[in-house]
Amino acid sequence: MIGPRIVPVLNTAMARPWRSGGLICNSVACDSSAVAVDFAAAFPERIKSLVLPGFGYNFRSARVDRSEWVRLVEEEGAEAWARATNRYRLPAAADPAMREWYVTQQARMPGWFLAALFRFNADLDLTGQLPLIGAPTLVIAGSDARQGTIESARLGAGLIPRCRLAVLEGMPFNVMSASPERCVAETLRFLDDVRAGRPIPKQR
Repeated sequence: MIGPRIVPVLNTAMARPWRSGGLICNSVACDSSAVAVDFAAAFPERIKSLVLPGFGYNFRSARVDRSEWVRLVEEEGAEAWARATNRYRLPAAADPAMREWYVTQQARMPGWFLAALFRFNADLDLTGQLPLIGAPTLVIAGSDARQGTIESARLGAGLIPRCRLAVLEGMPFNVMSASPERCVAETLRFLDDVRAGRPIPKQR
């Protein structure tokens, strides 16, 4: 899928081939988490640790209408989509200025690109690749997520051999935007455990 296409780009950027176990991978959104899962499964020897805040691996389980998202961006534009769906990314108590900034940033993406992306990942399911991830993994999931439900996150985390699941109560899917401080704290604690050689047991 996407993972193998990244290797030449990163090898060029780093001006040398990667060494085994040389990469710490942190995803930042639902689509990039799918890329990270695909890459970690394809190249397990090249991943030292994996952090997935917003765990998008099976979009078939999402509780959002992707066809409506496509219609919105094609007929009304990216800003209309960003405003209509912002509740899936930020909690109700989010600062209005933060919400407006978030919408403004998402509105910068071309509508045609978003429509193509939504069509592409509507049926994306990487469940079968999760057991192939060899690196210790942290999944950070919001209990109120709709794009990737907490049930889906628990199932997926349980399929990764060495995985810790941190659930942020009351948070939507985009936990890194909704609760950045908590995501950073969970990530640092996880990386400290990895560096210290403490075991990351299989999620039950």
